[in-house]
Amino acid sequence: MKNIQERMGFGRFVIGLAILVIVVAVARYNSASKAGAAEDLGRLAGNWSGDSVCMDRQSACHDEKVVYRISIYQGDTTRVKIQADKIVDGKPVTMGAGDYKFDRELGVLSHEDEHGAWKIIVNGNRLDGTMTVNGAQFRKLTLKKDE
Repeated sequence: MKNIQERMGFGRFVIGLAILVIVVAVARYNSASKAGAAEDLGRLAGNWSGDSVCMDRQSACHDEKVVYRISIYQGDTTRVKIQADKIVDGKPVTMGAGDYKFDRELGVLSHEDEHGAWKIIVNGNRLDGTMTVNGAQFRKLTLKKDE
C-alpha cells in the first residue's frame, strides 16, 4: 500500500513539474513575441516618402508627393499613428493623422474612416498601399523609408 502512495505522490510531482515547464515555455514565447512585435514597430517608426497616385481619374483627386510620419505607442504593439503630409511647393502640408492597426503576422497597416479604407503592406523599407472608397480602388501609395 505504501508503494502505491509513494508512486501517486511521485506522479503528482511529475505532473506538477510538467505544468511548470509548460507555463515557463508559454511565458518565454509570449515575451519573445512581444519583443519581436516591438522590434517590428521600431522599424516602422520614422518618415516614409513617395507617391500617392489617383486611381480614379474621373474624380477631383490629384497625384501627390507625400511624406508619412509614423510614430509608435509605447506598450501597444497593435497600432501606430500616421501623420500624412503632401508636399506643396517643396513644403509639407498636413492632410491628416490617424491610428492604424498593425497586423504583425500579415505585415499590414490598416485604417478605416469616413473617407475610405487604407491597407498598407509593409515590405522591409517599402510601404505599398491602397485606399478604397465604396469598394473601389481610389489611391495607390508607394513609399520608401527615409534614411
